[in-house]
Amino acid sequence: MTRLKRAFDIGVAVAALAIAAPVCLVIAALIKLDDGGPVLFMQARVGRGGRCFRMWKFRTMRASAEPGLLLTVGEDPRITRVGQWLRRSKLDELPQLAHVLSGTMSLVGPRPEVPEYVAKYTPDQQRVLELVPGITDPASVRYWDEADLLARSSDPEGTYLRQVMPEKIRLQLEYAQEATVWTDVLVVLNTLRRFWPAARPLLLDRLLRHRRPFIWGANALTVVVAYWAAFDLRFEFRTPEAELHRFWITVPLLLAVRMLTNWRFGLHRGYWQHFGLADLITLLKALTVGSVCFALVLFMIGELPGVSRSVLVLEWGAAIFFSGGVRFIARCLREAYPFGQLTGRRTLIIGDGDKAERLVREVRRDGEHPLRVMGLAVDDPSAQNRSIHGVPVVGTTGQLAALVVQLRIDFIVIALDAPTGREMHAVVERCIATRVEFKTLPSLQELLEGSARADQLRTVRLDDLLGRDPVSLDLTQIEADLRGRVVLVTGAAGSIGSELTRQVARFGPARLVLLDQSESPLYLLTRELSESHGHLDVVPVICDITDEPGISQVLERERPAYVLHAAAYKHVPMMEDNVAEAVRNNVFGTLLLAENAAVVGAKKFVLISTDKAVNPGSVMGATKRIAERLVLGLPSLKASATDFRAVRFGNVLGSAGSVVPLFEHQLAHGGPITVTHPDVQRYFMTIPEAAQLVLQAAALPGAAGRITMLEMGQPVRIRDLAEKLIRLSGLEPHRDISIVFTGLRPGEKLREELMSSREETLPSGMDKIRIVRTSESDATLEEGIMMLAAGLAGSEVNRLVDQIRALVPECVDPLRSRGRPLAPETAPVLEVAVEL
Repeated sequence: MTRLKRAFDIGVAVAALAIAAPVCLVIAALIKLDDGGPVLFMQARVGRGGRCFRMWKFRTMRASAEPGLLLTVGEDPRITRVGQWLRRSKLDELPQLAHVLSGTMSLVGPRPEVPEYVAKYTPDQQRVLELVPGITDPASVRYWDEADLLARSSDPEGTYLRQVMPEKIRLQLEYAQEATVWTDVLVVLNTLRRFWPAARPLLLDRLLRHRRPFIWGANALTVVVAYWAAFDLRFEFRTPEAELHRFWITVPLLLAVRMLTNWRFGLHRGYWQHFGLADLITLLKALTVGSVCFALVLFMIGELPGVSRSVLVLEWGAAIFFSGGVRFIARCLREAYPFGQLTGRRTLIIGDGDKAERLVREVRRDGEHPLRVMGLAVDDPSAQNRSIHGVPVVGTTGQLAALVVQLRIDFIVIALDAPTGREMHAVVERCIATRVEFKTLPSLQELLEGSARADQLRTVRLDDLLGRDPVSLDLTQIEADLRGRVVLVTGAAGSIGSELTRQVARFGPARLVLLDQSESPLYLLTRELSESHGHLDVVPVICDITDEPGISQVLERERPAYVLHAAAYKHVPMMEDNVAEAVRNNVFGTLLLAENAAVVGAKKFVLISTDKAVNPGSVMGATKRIAERLVLGLPSLKASATDFRAVRFGNVLGSAGSVVPLFEHQLAHGGPITVTHPDVQRYFMTIPEAAQLVLQAAALPGAAGRITMLEMGQPVRIRDLAEKLIRLSGLEPHRDISIVFTGLRPGEKLREELMSSREETLPSGMDKIRIVRTSESDATLEEGIMMLAAGLAGSEVNRLVDQIRALVPECVDPLRSRGRPLAPETAPVLEVAVEL
């Protein structure tokens, strides 16, 4: 291979010197005319084995320049006008072709450094001195604009020595491990591709100021060449004199027809460097119409019988080849794809769908992309031995560990299209086992929301690993319900409330009223909605839902058609010690809002409830169950024209006060992570999914006066959730980060339920959505609420507890430790039970 590389170097160097000889003479003359100094500059560099040699370059600095930094940065005043262009185009390196012929240097190899910088090499970096230095290499291509990069630093030399030089050496050593003659060819081609933008200002910019004549001329040339090729092919490159005569007679007609059809289809307006599929289709249309018109013109003037039919067909094919070819070449000069990806992190992509294809295309298009895709891992047996944009399928995810070793992978991208939680979990477990960094691409939801780009990598989150399929709800009915109507969202600044407002805003309501008592989050949400939906009338309202005059005034003024009630106290252990506030807010705040909604004639009122309302074991759960009974069973509300309904779901990943932010906080501080019990389990869903369920509940036919519930799938053990989060951070549970079990908190149950013994579910007509029907009586509801109000007025906790028991007889021994102060030693785990 060394001999082959040497032969390649000599052959290319001889050819390059022969071709570039006139250019070298022009450059020499320009240098002389610029400041009259010597043409060549020689500088000591360190070559193979640490031996110094004098490297030649065209002189780019003024002959009278004082010595300074070894580096040249930005617009260095020591550089001449000609030198600026030579450095940007790298033409000052041409004399080094003589070093290639002598064997001191190679075409492709690590750029030789000055002795002063080589002296600073670490022992590991000194391995680069074992290689033959070169004129170009992948690091040189990556850092083509090194001078401009260093110019942005306050300490250019320090930045070079600490950041740029080590990275260049790393790239050089990485390339040397697998360098071949073919990869050397690709490096040379990539170098020429980078040369083009630097040379373009001198060679083409003036010409391209008159782009239209140039394009017309190029199009005319391809027409003539294609027509000539059609005659040569038809007559096997021995075109008779009579046919040559016919060619010269008919080519002006073909030119006229082609130019007319090209103008009609706008081919002169396109950017060749952005030539794509749509442009190809337009080109095919123009050329096909042109060929038909040309045949018609020949027929009309009587020339058609004399022109071979095969010539007309061949001309059409040749026109496509040449016209499309020049445009394709122009695009190739802009993109790196034909020249290969030679640097970047060795990456394995899991998946072969749209996400994987987009990422591969982006990487192959950008020759300086930080990723270098080595292969695809796909579980579909039919995908084996196939490829995407030249990247092969190298195995399955079951072979991930072996592929990482075999291909020396140091980065994995999960690019699966809409994976289920179970599929994602299995893939992530295999990625973790490799001990290689991995990331994923954004979900469809993130793309629709505009919160991420299609090629933007992010870390895998816990909501990617839900142990069930995410529910995709049909929102077509919702738009008909919400468009053009006034919608009020309470608790709008909270996790669920804010996502509700984002979802509602997409459907074009006439006005969106955001009600919350938290000023700063409400301001930020209002600004976000105003920026993302400029046409939308957003009305922020700061108000407590227990403020009777305030709520009455807001609903009377806004007169909402929809009320989505998300405001509530949700912290389970905190409500155990604040019983009165839980009752005041969750029960009577809901009642006040519901009564006023009925008074102003709201079309629908949707209460957001929780699975903790089923056989509740906490104050929070019990008060939410009473709120359900109120809005669905209170006679005065049932008699109104307002459609009251509730929606019940489990825990929401990532919501404020949930376990995930607490775990992340504890993890960021080195642990330990605190979990209440090794076997505590909960149902989980994502915030967007929860918000969609609320909107679906509002539009679902047959759900009036009922509770809508999501089929939550299998519950997730909180201990497993903590362990997954630790592993996603690249650490090992119980070794790097400990998990401490603190015991169940007051009001917390080991497992939540979705239905009580008094309830049954009915099909809703939608997949994974159920309607809950209860058999309990509401005959004593009004009396019970009055007793609860009296207990609240007296502020007697024990009395309130008894009245809660009377209204929710299915309570599971609630309020075991009501009024007991929180123990200081358990304070850090207070929020663990919030969403458990």
